[in-house]
Amino acid sequence: MQLGVDQSVPLTDTPNLPRIPPELLWGVIGYAWRSEMPPRDRNSFFERNLRVNTRWTAAFLRLSGADVYISTQSFMEFYFSLLRGQPLVSKFLHSQSRHTLNHLCTSVTVDIINDRVQIELQTEEPEREKLLSDFLYRVKVLEALPNLKHLNARFQNVACDDLFRFNRLVDFPKQVESLSLGYTFKAHGFCLPQHMIETPPGAYHPFAIFEYLVGTRTSPNWPLSAQRYGHWRWILVYFGTLGYDNV
Repeated sequence: MQLGVDQSVPLTDTPNLPRIPPELLWGVIGYAWRSEMPPRDRNSFFERNLRVNTRWTAAFLRLSGADVYISTQSFMEFYFSLLRGQPLVSKFLHSQSRHTLNHLCTSVTVDIINDRVQIELQTEEPEREKLLSDFLYRVKVLEALPNLKHLNARFQNVACDDLFRFNRLVDFPKQVESLSLGYTFKAHGFCLPQHMIETPPGAYHPFAIFEYLVGTRTSPNWPLSAQRYGHWRWILVYFGTLGYDNV
């Protein structure tokens, strides 16, 4: 089973398990940790795995430390306390293990979830949405996670009009090689708020569409969220194939 973790890292803090073979232990924990689950369930799963026994906990931290999931401020604080070796959690890891945990991380997924969609354009960044910028700031200040290569930011019910708004990526780590962004909207009877997809005046006029298609009219400066739709949205809306409010 491919676990996506360098198993050559010695488990110096994990004695030989008399009952469960180490390969099986790593396989069970790795499969469960990488399964899709809501952030609340993942945090609960993380907490419960620290209560099994010291051997299980040491193996779990090695595996979960490679693919880190951050979904709340409290869990982010706990994760960095692991790296700092604060007394509350230092019983799980010796100094060498904390060093290994810091260098083991290659992927981080940050989940930013709002209970409902903000219909009106926000002038200030909502508290929950500060999670990404706060995490990146911690990584920068602590000079942590030197082997972090992949950053995955998943937004739910978060406006996608401008990624760089509120300076969310101002502390983007230099060691990261790939950035993945995902936006989902979950609400009963929800249509994407109009302010997320700005439309230039006269965009749906037939002559404007014709000029754009033949190349005599340049594309307007769409906001970041609108780049996904491009000129196809003009055509679909004009011919009635797709309603604007449902794009």
